[in-house]
Amino acid sequence: MPERTRINVRAHDGRLQGWFILESAERFLELTEYVDHNDWEKLSVNTNSAHHHQTLYRTAKGQWVLSDWSDYSDSSEDYGFIGDEEAKRWLILNQEDEAHEKYFGELEEEAGPNLGGRPSIGPKVETRLPKEVLAEVDAWAAKHDVARADALRKLVERGLAV
Repeated sequence: MPERTRINVRAHDGRLQGWFILESAERFLELTEYVDHNDWEKLSVNTNSAHHHQTLYRTAKGQWVLSDWSDYSDSSEDYGFIGDEEAKRWLILNQEDEAHEKYFGELEEEAGPNLGGRPSIGPKVETRLPKEVLAEVDAWAAKHDVARADALRKLVERGLAV
């Protein structure tokens, strides 16, 4: 039977969050770039360091795991689960366009700041809702002629006021 390496994934406080089998995961290596005029030292585009690095993994069950590691002998490799948005940004920064297309769809021709768009309202919060609840939120949004995000904000505010 082929060797299987189980990688434990821990939270920042050291608690075990889960694990994955290394040989079953897809691995994406970081992009490095030479420093200005130094043709001998390459920096990680993720850490802006020649000695601190990152590797991204997609597990067999579709979870994203970010590995932080260092060239220093007294350091350890840390693994943490990340969400789709962070994985998307990592793939784009590291020019993993094929992987981005495979998991998130084709990249746009260009991207940049949306200078005329809607301003953000507070810090970003992500959650998952059951389909039935999301359908109720969408129905409420349609009834009140507001976007889903506005509906969620208003419904949370109303719930907290009760």
